[in-house]
Amino acid sequence: MMGINRNFPQAVAHGPPAYQGLNLPNLFTEQLIQHIQTLLKYGSHTFNVTGNLIQANAELLWLETGIGGPFFQIPELFQACVMPTWVSQCWVHCIQRGINISTDLPDLRPQWEQDKEFMHIFADGGFCKAELMILNHCWMYLQVIFLSDICEGAGSKIAQQYWSGKTPADIYSFNWPKMMKPTSREWNVWQQGLHLSLNLDPQQWLTLPLGKWIQDGSHKAGWYTGTIGEQLFWHDAHTWQSFIPIPACRQMCTFHSHPRALPTEVVPSNLEKATVYAKGTMLTITSHGPLQDSPLLPLHTPDDPFWESWNCQYWLEGNAQELQNAIRTGQAVAVSNGSFMSNAGTAAWTIEGGTAENWQEQLPGRLKAAHIYKTKIH
Repeated sequence: MMGINRNFPQAVAHGPPAYQGLNLPNLFTEQLIQHIQTLLKYGSHTFNVTGNLIQANAELLWLETGIGGPFFQIPELFQACVMPTWVSQCWVHCIQRGINISTDLPDLRPQWEQDKEFMHIFADGGFCKAELMILNHCWMYLQVIFLSDICEGAGSKIAQQYWSGKTPADIYSFNWPKMMKPTSREWNVWQQGLHLSLNLDPQQWLTLPLGKWIQDGSHKAGWYTGTIGEQLFWHDAHTWQSFIPIPACRQMCTFHSHPRALPTEVVPSNLEKATVYAKGTMLTITSHGPLQDSPLLPLHTPDDPFWESWNCQYWLEGNAQELQNAIRTGQAVAVSNGSFMSNAGTAAWTIEGGTAENWQEQLPGRLKAAHIYKTKIH
């Protein structure tokens, strides 16, 4: 055996023979390769014990960093804020070597036009790793991720309860890690971080308001109100609930906390997002802000390469905007079917919601491969 002293130059020990190296295996590189192979093999199999552990650790790391976008492109700067695990070490080494692995982890999307994650805000503010750890502890305790999570409904001021760190928010359905309540010194760092990064005034007003709430084609779960705050609604999944105002507190926009079911078709169309303060059996609207209009999605036309390659026939009966609105509000109905005709597998479908949009296409493939059951599945 060849005896190599630990002080021997590493570049020579692990370099290839072509460059006069000894070509000795690098144990850290071999370990990383094994870790990546394990991630690729089990990462998406949550029914497997190993895959389930990898998924749980990856979701924890994703939540601890609080950064949206591709998982393996989260900056290494935030390593100090995450718990050291097998997955986090693999994540760091992949970033250092420019290795990117696609994942199926949930993504974080901003709620407002000018919204941003806290960790990006504080990093852009120039805070070092030690300060980022304290700031991370504070927002993890509050269970918030975006700036909009601690702002009032109009998106122009920090809510007092989050500025002072009184109580955690109830916005996300994640299983948050149990966090010790930050100390008075840490809350001072939190307030200083917000003040310096956002250039707040003494009353915690934002220099640049967040703009409008973003809609993604349908109303998200949360509180809603009318344009002047005279009504209060709660939306959860596909259900709506309304609340009865308290006449004696009408000017304060205060309501009884006991909800009433509300049919979807009678929900007002000009709603605004609201923030609500709950105390006992009363709910008070603290602020509200307008929603961003959802742009209409472009429709394919028969001249597109998509239609040409699939030999599609398409026709629209009525108004396209009316149909898209019906799809967004859950009022549209779609029907599809497949068959075998004209020596080819064919499929057709229609979407109706006051307006009808129809498609018919010929399935590609050789004639002997066509089958009536395949066309129905398609």
